[in-house]
Amino acid sequence: LASIDIPRNTGDFRLIDRKVLDSVNSMREHDRFLRGMVAWVGYKQIGVEFDRDARNAGTTNYPFKKMVKLAADGILGFSTYPLQVIAKLGYVISGLAFLGIVYAVGYKLIFPENTVEGWTFIVISILLIGGIQLITLGILGSYIGRIYTEVQNRPLYLIQNIYE
Repeated sequence: LASIDIPRNTGDFRLIDRKVLDSVNSMREHDRFLRGMVAWVGYKQIGVEFDRDARNAGTTNYPFKKMVKLAADGILGFSTYPLQVIAKLGYVISGLAFLGIVYAVGYKLIFPENTVEGWTFIVISILLIGGIQLITLGILGSYIGRIYTEVQNRPLYLIQNIYE
């Protein structure tokens, strides 16, 4: 879902160079998803694979609510895809309404004696209005996504080296 390539199966415990730390600290975000931020700054990453032993005692101290917040920070901090889904859903529903209109008109022309008056119009109207509303929400979501990207105030570029 993210617009950047975040390495899979990585944790927040890591060794990083001072340049990477300074770059991550230059990002003034409040909801900080470290895995995404380190990937966003774009420096080379090398993973160290290891086999983790099973937990000896007890359960995790990271409750489900915090895990959901971590997932939301990762998705919402580095992707506008959820906002785009709304518009796509609106197009699909509007398309279904259009197909319903074609079906209702065709059925009325072919079998005029078998139609039930009123229900077709109501169902198609609800689909069409709902689809138009979702498309409108998707357009608003696109604007909100752009505003959100600007408000994050991430640097436009990072300087790796200065040559004199």
